[in-house]
Amino acid sequence: MIECTSEYIYYKKKNRKMNFKRFFYLIFVCIIIFLFIFYNEKIIEPNVREICQDKIYSINSKCVNDAILECLNYGVNYEDLIIIEKNQQNEITLMSANSIFMNKIAREILDKVSENIENKLKNGVNIPIFAFSGLELLSGYGKEINFKSISISSVNCNFTSDFKSAGINQTLHNIYLEIKTIINVDFPTDKYDEEFSTKVLLTEAVLVGKIPEIYLNGKLFS
Repeated sequence: MIECTSEYIYYKKKNRKMNFKRFFYLIFVCIIIFLFIFYNEKIIEPNVREICQDKIYSINSKCVNDAILECLNYGVNYEDLIIIEKNQQNEITLMSANSIFMNKIAREILDKVSENIENKLKNGVNIPIFAFSGLELLSGYGKEINFKSISISSVNCNFTSDFKSAGINQTLHNIYLEIKTIINVDFPTDKYDEEFSTKVLLTEAVLVGKIPEIYLNGKLFS
């Protein structure tokens, strides 16, 4: 009876040690997984995201500029965009936008920008492999791997303008085209929307005569 009891106690202690080791290993594995997730979210992803952002910015700028050059290769005249009416004293009484022509320009450019960006992003962007180490000093080194979790979300186009004094009774009117692009970047643990804005001067003109305050202080384009 004593021998059996001793053997039972021995195996019971041995099982306790094994259970303790298993529990210790489980805690150790959980800590390693937690540290890896933390390092990935706080160090690796921000580093890779910054590199992606720089490359996407370059792609977006080129695609937008190429689209504008292609769609407006014939040039844009101020009279094509703005209709001006004057009174007998040569004072400007009304300024209105040629909405039909402007909508046509915007649609052509939006379609071309979307097409250009989709063609560029379908093959992804190349990221140096050491960028995934999270170390900034090594981010630009190593064999490049293709990161394809990037897609275009939306493209918007707006016309803006400003008035500047150009001399006595003269006003310089600048008209700009602003293109805003939103591109999605997907990581295993998160998703980001990168927004880019490109502003291009379309045309300008020097207006002679008094301009109503409603145009100088307000918005010509809604």
